Amino acid sequence: MEVLVPPGPTFTLSAEDLAAGELAALDDNQIFFRLVRSHLQGEGKRLEDLTRGEIKRRFFVDDDTIRRALGPSKLRGRPSRKSASARL
Repeated sequence: MEVLVPPGPTFTLSAEDLAAGELAALDDNQIFFRLVRSHLQGEGKRLEDLTRGEIKRRFFVDDDTIRRALGPSKLRGRPSRKSASARL
């Protein structure tokens, strides 16, 4: 797998964020949220402290992406009606 890093600010991942061999076991959504968690940790924040709305606005993701990556999470806030009806 090749990761292209666009110009601009960067951050470093530690072995705690993504251990060797995990890339093959995780799907794209899970990898993305590992990166988000690591980025937030560098800011002194936790993913669990943000509402779904804050996550969606800040990282441009929708409820389905959050659900696929985190499962039935303990994030604050409720899924939008669109995503809730899509699951029925």
